[in-house]
Amino acid sequence: MAGTDPAGNGGIATVIRGYFDAGLADQWPLIFLVTHRSGGAATKLATWAAAWLRLAWLLARGRCGLLHLHASSRSSFWRKWTFHLLGRLGGVPVVWHVHGGEFEKFFAAECTPWQQRIVRRSLEAAFRVFSLSPQWRSRLQSIAPRAHIAVVRNGVPACPAQTIMQRRPGMVLFMGRLSKGKGLFDLLEAFQRATLDLPGARLVIAGDGDPAEVLACARKLGIGAQVELRGWIAGATKHAELARACVVALPSYAEGFPMVLLEAMVLATPAIATPVGGIPDLIQDNETGMLVAPGDVDGLAAALRRLLSEPALAARLGTAGQQAVLRDYSVKRALACLGETYAAAGIEAPHS
Repeated sequence: MAGTDPAGNGGIATVIRGYFDAGLADQWPLIFLVTHRSGGAATKLATWAAAWLRLAWLLARGRCGLLHLHASSRSSFWRKWTFHLLGRLGGVPVVWHVHGGEFEKFFAAECTPWQQRIVRRSLEAAFRVFSLSPQWRSRLQSIAPRAHIAVVRNGVPACPAQTIMQRRPGMVLFMGRLSKGKGLFDLLEAFQRATLDLPGARLVIAGDGDPAEVLACARKLGIGAQVELRGWIAGATKHAELARACVVALPSYAEGFPMVLLEAMVLATPAIATPVGGIPDLIQDNETGMLVAPGDVDGLAAALRRLLSEPALAARLGTAGQQAVLRDYSVKRALACLGETYAAAGIEAPHS
């Protein structure tokens, strides 16, 4: 398996870390190659080169029976393509696990015709392509019609009861990159409109990126005192904040299948999101959460207002969302899907 550093930030790292925490490496004879980690250009190049050379060594010694690549768009795809070439040269089945919400845009608008042929042929040559949702499966199939695509939903473990904390009244939580693409500046404006007569409301923002523009926008809107910036948080701190929030908001313009929504919903924290990427497969509007169109600040403000001022509605959506995640998005179910593909490729589990 090759992908970004599981100890790093971001959704792909969270997914991979969840696989290991759930025992994937105990179930299968797995070697993980770190192909990317945070740092400067030299660090990234050295990380890629070390992983590529190790894969070449494993292939030469006959110690690789299948190559599972975690990739998103742009440089992530092209890094993994070099591993794909090596795996194909070594004669082993290759699995592409496509993450990220901008793969379709990357293919259609950012790749030259020659690069599009490489993307298409790489996916179609794979033993299997994993998509994150049925909607993403259809999109990937339009890019690579002859690819063998299977849906592997992101998964989360069931949350122990003792991790549930007392909700913090009026707390809205955003987790993700501090960027316009994640809808953060729409959220700031919507929060300001929704909480004009709710002085106790707080918008907690956790994520990586430059906070200066976020703080400037909050001050301009007159809500600087109501906004708390936490930086990147993970582990127990992350789960505690998700459990304390009254609402989790992710009004993105593009997504794959965001882990933060699963992590919030398994804690019965109601979520507001946009119907992009695989999110409509997870959230049914006014049933398991709320959906608003990307860029619809008025709609986002109305949704925030309702969930902050109608606790019965928030509780109903939170409970329904939790039940949906526990039913359809367990990490054990995700591992079972991976196992089916590994077995179909001829890999034997250690205890089989």
